Amino acid sequence: MAAHPIEREYAIALGLWGWVCLLSRATAITFVLLFKFVKAVFGGKARRNGHSVYKYMALEGMRDYQYGLSAIGIQNLLPSTKWMARSYARSNKLPYALIHLRDGTTAIVLGPKVAKKSKKTAASTPEASTAPRRAVVMFHGGGYMGPALGQHIELACGFSKTLPENVSVYILQYGLANEKANHYPRQLQQAAVLLDYLLIAEKYAPSAITLVGDSAGGHLALSLLQHLAHPDPQVAAVTLPEGERLAGAALLSPWIITRARSEGLVQANEPKDVLHAAALDYWAQNYLGPAVEAEGGGESKEADKGTPWSCPLTTPEGWLAELPVDDMFVTYGEDEVLCGNAAQFCTALYRERKPVPTFKTSAKGYANEMHVHMVMNRFLKLGEPCLSEEEFKAWYATQIAAPLPSPTSQATPPSPPSSQDAIEPVGN
Repeated sequence: MAAHPIEREYAIALGLWGWVCLLSRATAITFVLLFKFVKAVFGGKARRNGHSVYKYMALEGMRDYQYGLSAIGIQNLLPSTKWMARSYARSNKLPYALIHLRDGTTAIVLGPKVAKKSKKTAASTPEASTAPRRAVVMFHGGGYMGPALGQHIELACGFSKTLPENVSVYILQYGLANEKANHYPRQLQQAAVLLDYLLIAEKYAPSAITLVGDSAGGHLALSLLQHLAHPDPQVAAVTLPEGERLAGAALLSPWIITRARSEGLVQANEPKDVLHAAALDYWAQNYLGPAVEAEGGGESKEADKGTPWSCPLTTPEGWLAELPVDDMFVTYGEDEVLCGNAAQFCTALYRERKPVPTFKTSAKGYANEMHVHMVMNRFLKLGEPCLSEEEFKAWYATQIAAPLPSPTSQATPPSPPSSQDAIEPVGN
């Protein structure tokens, strides 16, 4: 079977006129922000919602650009996830490689156990290791429309500049949504293909795999867990061995998407958060695609409310207790716009998983924290205390240090990638 062409991270590249319009719009937003800066300096803390001038302008800038620019514009402006991962790897002298999966998806792997290129052929095979190996799989945030930031790569590595010799970090470069392309379930299809690759080609045991996702990436990690237990009919199933589960999943400020506009959003938190409520509605519609109405007419016609894999609050009772993962760590900030739906999800998750004695579940909100505070605090250089980051780092350290069984499948070197999966070493 012929390999699928490598898929770009975003579907639409701007032409000359598109760039002129985009840069004009970005310039106009910048001038508005300059005017806001002058008002913030002379207006006092009341005008700045109690923030310092720096934090006020940082939050205003985040909201104004995300609301004022289109998804296509942002995707063309920002560097790719692949570029950010390569930059981080080079800065920290980490081995780095690209994986081209059978459906054209690209993933990035960081860590000691990346591929080595054969001198005789152009093919690549993963470096063999007899030690039990662990994989951390990262799904980055960005409203399903933005590529990964450098801080997302730091998050994937547990905010460490080094990785243990038996740990590899896999970062999925999923397709970014806009008005015309990469709607649900495309990102879930890509996540499923990557997990299947790790289980089959790389021969990781499920208990050696930890998922990490923030914001939209937290939503994607949850969707993938739902898919493992109850396969989405639009996505190829991924089967775990009987009775086996993934080691852990961290959902950091997961975006609990709803089909209805602004449902569950706490708009009173907008001045304290990096998110703009109207922008969230726009991104959600881009991700979900056009609404599908039920058959029938007149008053019997009901609006599409989404599926359990796209809109988690529609998940049937009991499904959350069946998520095949041992340890779940879920956070949200009490100052974020998305805290209403996140709190509702955490309550349901804890209620259903708590009675299962073999499961560990931490799901809670953090006071005085915005959306994915641990990432935004670093990205905006706010230098604020971040309890959620400290607890996440402790959880992450526990995940990668936990003892692993040494089954035959892990003791033998991984099989070479199939004709549909290729590893491209980029640099060590």
